[in-house]
Amino acid sequence: MAVNVVDSVIQVFVVEAKPKSLKVETILALTFTISLALQFSLILLITFDNVVCTDDGISVLERFYFSTSSDPTTENQFVEQICETDIKFKAAGFYWVIIIYLCCAGCIVLVNKYFMDKINRYDTIIRRQKIKKFIGYKPVVKSNIKNYRKKQKKLMRFFIPLKSFFCVCFILATILQIILTQVWEHARRIIEPHNHGCGEQLYWVDDIMIKQRCHFNQEFMIFVLYWSTIICQIITGLLFVLSVFIMIRFYFIIDVEYDKHKKPKPEK
Repeated sequence: MAVNVVDSVIQVFVVEAKPKSLKVETILALTFTISLALQFSLILLITFDNVVCTDDGISVLERFYFSTSSDPTTENQFVEQICETDIKFKAAGFYWVIIIYLCCAGCIVLVNKYFMDKINRYDTIIRRQKIKKFIGYKPVVKSNIKNYRKKQKKLMRFFIPLKSFFCVCFILATILQIILTQVWEHARRIIEPHNHGCGEQLYWVDDIMIKQRCHFNQEFMIFVLYWSTIICQIITGLLFVLSVFIMIRFYFIIDVEYDKHKKPKPEK
C-alpha cells in the first residue's frame, strides 16, 4: 500500500527531463516533492501531537512527589486537553502558512511538469526517436518536423517568463515563511522546544484559575522536521534559479543542437 502511494506521488510530481541540457529539472522536481512531503509531515505531526502540562511555579519534582494521583501523567488530562487546543489555536496562522505553501508549491510543480512533458515530447519527435513514454498517444506527423520545432520555441517563449515568475514567488514565500516563524512568537514556540504558557484566560472554554506550562510530546521531532523543510526549501530555491538560467540557455542553443543531430556522422 505504502509503495503504491509513493509510486503515485512520483508519477504525479517527478519529472524525467529528456534533453541532457535540462537534467536539473529532474533534480528540481525531486527536491520539490521532498519539500512538499516534509511540510505535509510537519503539519500532521503538529496537529496530532499532544501536550503535557504542569502548574506554572511548581517544579517537575514537586509535581511527581506531591501528586495525589497514582499516575501523575494522567492527573491533568482535562487541563492538558484544553491547553493543547488553546496553544494550537493561537498558532493557527502557522498552519495557514504551511497550507498556502503546499497549495502554491504543488501548483508550481504540476505546471512545471506539464511544460516539461511538452518539451520532452517535441524533443523526442524532432530527434526522430521512438520513445513512447515521451511521445505519448497523440499522433505524430513525421513530415512536419519544422512545425514541431516552431511549436517548441513558442512554448518555451511562454514557459521561461512563467518559470521565472514562479521562481521569484517561491523564493519570496520561503523568505516570508522563515521571517514569520521567527518573528511571530506563537509560531516560533510551536517549532522550538520552549515552554507554552496556558491560562488563566482561554479562548474556547471558561477561564481556569491556574497557569500552566506545557510542552509537545514530540517537540524535538517538530524542531528537526521544521529546519529540514527550511533547508530543503533553500536548496530547492537555488536549483529553481539555476533551472531558469539553464532553460534560457537551452532556448538559445536548441537549434544548434538539433542541426548537429541532423548531420550524418562521418564514416570512419
